[in-house]
Amino acid sequence: MPANRHKPHGRNEIVSAVLDAAERLFVARGPSQVRLRDIAEEANVNVTLIYRHVGAKDDLLRAVAGRLVHNGQGHINHQSSWNDVVALLFTPTQEYFDFTHLLAWLLLEGTKPADLEQLVPVVDGIFRPFDKPGVSSSGPSIVAVLAMSFGWQVFRPLLRQWFTDSTGDADEVDERISSCLTRLAQQLPSLVALEDGQA
Repeated sequence: MPANRHKPHGRNEIVSAVLDAAERLFVARGPSQVRLRDIAEEANVNVTLIYRHVGAKDDLLRAVAGRLVHNGQGHINHQSSWNDVVALLFTPTQEYFDFTHLLAWLLLEGTKPADLEQLVPVVDGIFRPFDKPGVSSSGPSIVAVLAMSFGWQVFRPLLRQWFTDSTGDADEVDERISSCLTRLAQQLPSLVALEDGQA
């Protein structure tokens, strides 16, 4: 471990450093390609401190996913409408990028979707406060919005590169695509209601 890096002390500082390091490495390489020794080196702690304060690698993975979900839930709870939640889901943030990439890695590494329920709470409860009479934001609307949002988060670097090559301005491309996806997703509850004969 390099001597010039800050060495965390005390349980809270160690746990925070370990979770931060684990999140960076899990997202960059995929959980199966990360050893506890890698996380310890990245966090500038001893491996035994990870076992003592967090546990084994599976415990660490659950803690990282739980922290990402908890933080995301907090952001969603601060939104006042379905449209605000949808706009949030298409706003590129490091936290949401990490969450979607961690899920993608877990699926690509062979984790069964049913096993992910231990890491990620049922999303229906997250959106329930935004159900409105006549326009439901549950069921198919949520699945469609999450599919679009997850796809945008996972493939954003590639799509951004493709379209930036033709337009030249990556930030403008980001903003235009996010805006377009947000507008489409905000219309989904009304489209689902029409399809279900509720309109």
